[in-house]
Amino acid sequence: MGSENLSQDTLAEQLLELAIKSGAEAAEVYQSRSLSRPVFFEANRLKQLETSQSEGTTLRLWRNSRPGLIVAYGAVPPQAMVERALALSELNQPELVELVSNSKPAYPDLGESVPIEVLVNWGKEAIAIIRDVYPDVLCNSDWECDVETTRLVNTQGLDCYYTDTTLSCYMSAEWVRGDDFLSVSDGQTQRDILDPEKLAYQILQRLVWAKENVPPPNGRVPILFTSKAADMLWGTAQAALNGKRVLEAASPWAERMGKGLPENKVYNL
Repeated sequence: MGSENLSQDTLAEQLLELAIKSGAEAAEVYQSRSLSRPVFFEANRLKQLETSQSEGTTLRLWRNSRPGLIVAYGAVPPQAMVERALALSELNQPELVELVSNSKPAYPDLGESVPIEVLVNWGKEAIAIIRDVYPDVLCNSDWECDVETTRLVNTQGLDCYYTDTTLSCYMSAEWVRGDDFLSVSDGQTQRDILDPEKLAYQILQRLVWAKENVPPPNGRVPILFTSKAADMLWGTAQAALNGKRVLEAASPWAERMGKGLPENKVYNL
């Protein structure tokens, strides 16, 4: 592992060593570290560059076959984690300790990290393509490179890890024409590279569709649900079926509480 993971590795080894010295017969440590570098554009201009980092560590140990589990985020004292895990183990029933031993599998890293300068250029390129056709449109976008490293190590000889890098972007365009306001958006999530040109043309396609306003038809009209719209519809149905919302009368189906479905009706969700 690289030098950037040195402190994380040291913590894992310290936790395992302290656990055994404190009376545990076995222990394992799960660690996750993420580094995110988002770039924000607002109203066609670069607004903000950020770098955020987070770490999470989980220690599980067994003393007298009783498991104890503790989870911590950020910098934590190893001794305190071990003591709390041992204290929690006293509350649990004994169990069979099953840990993988003497294994160091090599998992390939996924994705490629991208410098902030490249993310900035991608954002500028996408905005320029849209404004070249619609100069009055206001564009907002987020471009992000997220690197996450995961490691699992135990006292029986297991030590495995891998790094997963994900690139993502989200872009919206706002178009005001008199009293009319339109907002369209789209995004991408990829492993190695983002395509700002493709994203820009997806936004342009939606703007072309909205170029001409027409009056809505009268009477019954067919409604087509795409895959994204179906997810949104199901989310609405889930919220309406939430028992807490029904009891609070915050669901449109609250009046049906305690009643069966009316006969001769078909309900499609």
